[in-house]
Amino acid sequence: MQWTFLNCLFIFSTHTYDGRKRSPLYLAVKAGAPESVIEILLQQEHFFLKGFDDSLVSGLSGMAVTNRTIQDCIIEKLAERCYFNLLFIDIYANACALSWFLIGSQKLMDGNISFVEPMIIFVCVVIFVLREVIQLKSQPGQYFADPINYCQIASNTLLCLSARHMADEIGNPDPNINKRLLIVSGSFLIAQFTIFLRATFLPFVSYCHILTS
Repeated sequence: MQWTFLNCLFIFSTHTYDGRKRSPLYLAVKAGAPESVIEILLQQEHFFLKGFDDSLVSGLSGMAVTNRTIQDCIIEKLAERCYFNLLFIDIYANACALSWFLIGSQKLMDGNISFVEPMIIFVCVVIFVLREVIQLKSQPGQYFADPINYCQIASNTLLCLSARHMADEIGNPDPNINKRLLIVSGSFLIAQFTIFLRATFLPFVSYCHILTS
């Protein structure tokens, strides 16, 4: 009887959050709601994973393994084009920025840097900045509380300064290289890529593996 009432409550409040910004799906999984309730909250118009941690994701994955309806809802959400596009654009942008940063740094030290390397790096920085803006708009209250975001802002700033440094030395056979800037920028870029893979891509792949296994 208790979950009959909650069933109705969730149906009419699936677009709201409590005072701690937790979604109804979070509260249902946390409270051990029946799978019939989870199925309702996993429909496209109600599917919000706000507040989920590793234990809740594992719990939801466990339900998906035994419940075909829940599995289909999650796969359908993961298959939405915008999620794949954003994820793989971020992956390619990180890989591209790191690759061209290393290429540009080597060419800068060799004295034959061209406009191609800093231009590609600038394009990657624009993508990173757009990502941060999207994240800030979607999580305005939590964005500045996450120290990882400060690392990403620092990485973007240093990468932009490095690209400008490379651009300033175009055509100079004996460039004045700021090695400290390049080393720090490269370190932050590698750290950013590593954090992104560990926090986003690897859990995504693991989750898809659980669903399809």
